[in-house]
Amino acid sequence: MRLQHILIPAALVSLVAVSAYSEETDRYRLEKSANGYVRMDTQTGAMSICEERSGQLVCKVAADERAAFQDEIDRLQTSMKAMDERVTKLENSLSPASNRNCRARRISTRR
Repeated sequence: MRLQHILIPAALVSLVAVSAYSEETDRYRLEKSANGYVRMDTQTGAMSICEERSGQLVCKVAADERAAFQDEIDRLQTSMKAMDERVTKLENSLSPASNRNCRARRISTRR
Protein backbone atom coordinates (compact mmCIF):
# COMPACT_ATOMS: atom_id res chain seq x y z
CA MET A 1 0.00 0.00 0.00
CA ARG A 2 2.76 2.45 0.91
CA LEU A 3 4.55 1.64 -2.33
CA GLN A 4 1.57 3.00 -4.28
CA HIS A 5 1.74 6.25 -2.30
CA ILE A 6 5.31 6.69 -3.48
CA LEU A 7 5.11 5.36 -7.04
CA ILE A 8 2.02 7.23 -8.21
CA PRO A 9 3.27 10.73 -7.27
CA ALA A 10 6.72 9.90 -8.67
CA ALA A 11 5.18 8.81 -11.97
CA LEU A 12 3.09 11.98 -12.16
CA VAL A 13 6.11 14.18 -11.48
CA SER A 14 8.12 12.43 -14.18
CA LEU A 15 5.27 12.85 -16.69
CA VAL A 16 5.06 16.58 -15.97
CA ALA A 17 8.84 16.94 -16.28
CA VAL A 18 8.88 15.09 -19.63
CA SER A 19 5.98 17.22 -20.90
CA ALA A 20 7.72 20.47 -19.88
CA TYR A 21 10.97 19.30 -21.50
CA SER A 22 9.12 18.40 -24.70
CA GLU A 23 7.47 21.84 -24.85
CA GLU A 24 10.84 23.59 -24.43
CA THR A 25 12.58 21.49 -27.07
CA ASP A 26 9.73 22.03 -29.55
CA ARG A 27 9.48 25.74 -28.81
CA TYR A 28 12.29 26.89 -31.10
CA ARG A 29 12.81 26.12 -34.74
CA LEU A 30 16.23 26.51 -36.36
CA GLU A 31 16.56 27.04 -40.09
CA LYS A 32 19.78 27.32 -42.10
CA SER A 33 20.25 30.66 -43.87
CA ALA A 34 22.93 32.12 -46.13
CA ASN A 35 24.74 33.78 -43.20
CA GLY A 36 24.12 31.20 -40.49
CA TYR A 37 20.80 30.27 -38.95
CA VAL A 38 17.44 31.83 -38.18
CA ARG A 39 15.82 30.78 -34.90
CA MET A 40 12.07 31.19 -34.51
CA ASP A 41 10.18 30.99 -31.24
CA THR A 42 7.08 28.99 -32.19
CA GLN A 43 5.11 30.39 -29.25
CA THR A 44 5.73 34.10 -29.78
CA GLY A 45 6.93 34.28 -33.38
CA ALA A 46 10.08 36.14 -32.31
CA MET A 47 12.98 35.67 -34.71
CA SER A 48 16.71 35.71 -33.99
CA ILE A 49 19.70 35.69 -36.30
CA CYS A 50 22.27 33.09 -35.21
CA GLU A 51 25.85 32.41 -36.25
CA GLU A 52 28.40 29.87 -35.15
CA ARG A 53 31.36 31.21 -33.18
CA SER A 54 34.02 28.99 -31.64
CA GLY A 55 31.75 25.97 -31.91
CA GLN A 56 28.79 27.69 -30.22
CA LEU A 57 25.65 29.13 -31.73
CA VAL A 58 25.31 32.86 -30.87
CA CYS A 59 21.90 34.42 -31.52
CA LYS A 60 20.85 38.08 -31.68
CA VAL A 61 17.35 39.52 -31.91
CA ALA A 62 16.46 40.42 -35.48
CA ALA A 63 16.87 44.13 -36.32
CA ASP A 64 13.18 44.83 -36.93
CA GLU A 65 12.26 43.27 -33.59
CA ARG A 66 14.97 45.27 -31.84
CA ALA A 67 13.47 48.46 -33.28
CA ALA A 68 10.00 47.39 -32.13
CA PHE A 69 11.33 46.68 -28.62
CA GLN A 70 13.02 50.09 -28.52
CA ASP A 71 9.82 51.81 -29.70
CA GLU A 72 7.89 50.08 -26.89
CA ILE A 73 10.53 51.10 -24.33
CA ASP A 74 10.35 54.71 -25.52
CA ARG A 75 6.53 54.67 -25.36
CA LEU A 76 6.56 53.27 -21.83
CA GLN A 77 9.15 55.81 -20.67
CA THR A 78 7.04 58.66 -22.07
CA SER A 79 3.96 57.25 -20.36
CA MET A 80 5.81 56.93 -17.03
CA LYS A 81 7.07 60.51 -17.29
CA ALA A 82 3.51 61.76 -17.92
CA MET A 83 2.23 59.78 -14.92
CA ASP A 84 4.99 61.12 -12.69
CA GLU A 85 4.13 64.67 -13.74
CA ARG A 86 0.44 64.04 -13.09
CA VAL A 87 1.10 62.62 -9.62
CA THR A 88 3.33 65.60 -8.77
CA LYS A 89 0.65 68.01 -9.99
CA LEU A 90 -2.02 66.26 -7.92
CA GLU A 91 0.19 66.21 -4.84
CA ASN A 92 0.95 69.92 -5.23
CA SER A 93 -2.73 70.75 -5.64
CA LEU A 94 -3.38 69.39 -2.16
CA SER A 95 -2.04 72.37 -0.24
CA PRO A 96 -2.34 72.46 3.56
CA ALA A 97 -5.17 75.02 3.33
CA SER A 98 -7.27 72.78 1.08
CA ASN A 99 -6.61 69.83 3.39
CA ARG A 100 -7.97 71.86 6.35
CA ASN A 101 -11.09 72.77 4.32
CA CYS A 102 -11.67 69.12 3.44
CA ARG A 103 -11.30 68.11 7.09
CA ALA A 104 -13.70 70.85 8.18
CA ARG A 105 -16.32 69.70 5.64
CA ARG A 106 -16.02 66.09 6.81
CA ILE A 107 -16.49 67.10 10.45
CA SER A 108 -19.53 69.32 9.67
CA THR A 109 -21.22 66.54 7.68
CA ARG A 110 -20.82 64.05 10.55
CA ARG A 111 -22.88 66.15 12.95
